[in-house]
Amino acid sequence: MGFLSRLTGRPEPTDPEPAQPSGAPEFLPEAVPPATSSRDAVPEFSASAGDGTPGVRLYNPYQGIHAAAARGLAEGLPAYKLPQQPEFLFSEEAAVHRRSWSENLTFYTGSGYLSGAIMGGGKGALDALRTQPTEPALNTTRLKVNRLLNMSGKAGRGAGHALGALGLFFSSFESAIAYFSDRALPDELNTVAAGALTGALFRMPHGPRVSLVAGGIGAVAAGGLVFARANISRHL
Repeated sequence: MGFLSRLTGRPEPTDPEPAQPSGAPEFLPEAVPPATSSRDAVPEFSASAGDGTPGVRLYNPYQGIHAAAARGLAEGLPAYKLPQQPEFLFSEEAAVHRRSWSENLTFYTGSGYLSGAIMGGGKGALDALRTQPTEPALNTTRLKVNRLLNMSGKAGRGAGHALGALGLFFSSFESAIAYFSDRALPDELNTVAAGALTGALFRMPHGPRVSLVAGGIGAVAAGGLVFARANISRHL
């Protein structure tokens, strides 16, 4: 209100509001529907940060996770469906089950040494029990136990070392053939070739003829391994 308007007592005219051009959109406040259940609940925003700073909007990504879990349990469904088997990006990878070279090395070497130690130790124990000394003074309980431990340990150690070396050679040849052939050859052929090379290398110190015979035996044994793998994977 101006000075003249105060003296005369006339109200000061107010400026009319500017008219909006035709066709201009009108901005009205949107009405947010109330949440009727936990399924339609909207995550809340906090008004201040954790350090007390006002005006900072923080979003909680775990808002409503307990409600979702409770709803799944109420419907008889698990809250989270976890995979029971390894997940693959392509279906071709899921159809082929193969181990890496380090897994092959650990599996075959460890299995060979453990099997050899058990079989060799059992054979040595049987030999110790069958052995009867000529003198009765050497057949005491303490000497029997000592003879049993010595013979079983010696036989188990030798057989374990032999089968462990066979597992080491076999896993190395199988992984090397697969690597240098770039998986172009079938896995069955790689296994048979690795078995033949393993047998030939293991008996090479005894001459070329013995080495060739051992290579043939190794190829047959590897073929049995391929057959066993196919039957096991078919029934699993």
